[in-house]
Amino acid sequence: MTMALQRVMDEWQDLAPVLSLPKTETEYEQLLEAVDSLMQLVADEPEHPLQSLLDVLVRNIEEYEEARYPTPVVSPEEVLRFFMQQHNLKQSDLPEIGSQGVVSEILNPEKPRKLTLGHINELSERFGVSPAAFVS
Repeated sequence: MTMALQRVMDEWQDLAPVLSLPKTETEYEQLLEAVDSLMQLVADEPEHPLQSLLDVLVRNIEEYEEARYPTPVVSPEEVLRFFMQQHNLKQSDLPEIGSQGVVSEILNPEKPRKLTLGHINELSERFGVSPAAFVS
């Protein structure tokens, strides 16, 4: 057995909770604190010896968050409806899409008309969001 492996085995009880995927909110919070401390140490040094440890811990956080707090899948039409509500807009207030009839077809919940690339670009610019917000 190598000396490095023996050192890891000796310290494993302290390391395992930090290196493992969190199972509880408490473990998740502890992992966030560990990452915060590591980020202060690593700072902007991509070649820092602890950078790979930071990468592993961040992946564990991301995996926990994806499992615990999944991002809901929202259609482009729902996104458009949301922005219309937030900005108090009517269908006729969206000339970048076309007429009120075209907007109505796009917002049709049963068989929505697809947004074109031009619509997506115009809407993302108007609402100040990434075009990805309007892509399913």
